[in-house]
Amino acid sequence: HARIASAPKGAQCVRKAMTDSLHIETSIRISAPPDRVWALLTDFAGYRRWNPWVIEVQGGLAAGGILALRLVHVPGEKPTFSRVRLLSADFPVMHWEGGHEDATYFRGNRRFCCEAEGDACLFRQEEAFTGAAAEAILRRHGERFRANFERFNEALKEAAEG
Repeated sequence: HARIASAPKGAQCVRKAMTDSLHIETSIRISAPPDRVWALLTDFAGYRRWNPWVIEVQGGLAAGGILALRLVHVPGEKPTFSRVRLLSADFPVMHWEGGHEDATYFRGNRRFCCEAEGDACLFRQEEAFTGAAAEAILRRHGERFRANFERFNEALKEAAEG
């Protein structure tokens, strides 16, 4: 599992201004300690028990490794597959990127953050999209992407609080 001790300087939950249409940012307050949320987030084998969107993750927590994701974008529809590169998984931040093989076409750079808020956790999930097709893809699929972030967040909250 990824480290849950004190965070290194580079792994802080730094808020970035996400003001344009090529970003999605969601957050949820979870009535559980950040280390419990982090344990669920980084236990890829456990995703199938609680996550309705990312139903399977194959791969480890080593930075630079490839993760194979099985995703259900629309409830009841057939899963799709995607690959992402894990950039880091140092408490309190997990960070990966994925998209088209040609990064100039479409790329997503996603950060998950478990931040202490009193005795609870403020969980944030945000993604920045780049590439020539990013704007068109987000016009077509952006609301579904946001809805899936929210589904992920709600399911993580339920699992952590349960």
